[in-house]
Amino acid sequence: MPFIFVDRVQELCRLRKIVAVRQLTTAEEIFQQHFPGNPMLPASLVIEACAQAATILLEASHEFRQKAVVVFVDKAKFRRPVRPGHELVITLTVEQNGDDGALLRGDARQRGNRCAGVELGMMMAPIGEFFSPVQLPYYLDMHRRWLAETQLDGFARHPLAGVGHAGA
Repeated sequence: MPFIFVDRVQELCRLRKIVAVRQLTTAEEIFQQHFPGNPMLPASLVIEACAQAATILLEASHEFRQKAVVVFVDKAKFRRPVRPGHELVITLTVEQNGDDGALLRGDARQRGNRCAGVELGMMMAPIGEFFSPVQLPYYLDMHRRWLAETQLDGFARHPLAGVGHAGA
């Protein structure tokens, strides 16, 4: 899918931290146009990758009963370009958490170098408001792939173990 900016999750600590990875290749269409002679990932897509990682962290932490949605982006700073040919490693930590949302901070790095830092405000709402019973299995399957080999911490069981009642 062209709008998915996380390939896998390396580490997931319930309601605390996520480390997610996106492998960027020169074959991706975005690099053919942004910019052909000096390819780099647009800053807005770096933020989107961070937002997707935040969504994975919060939704898995709530056993997929809640959908996480970005409500604000703050303190976004871009320090160096994100280039194809290397993994983009996104690390986010939960700074504040409540029933209706969370505040996360983190960064995106390539080859150990910080490319961007961001603060994200996230809202939580019932997942059934976003996905129909027909759509939800496809959405959850994407999370199964992301979490297939993830190091989990703080979970009594795998976050997808109880999804038979997700959205209810």
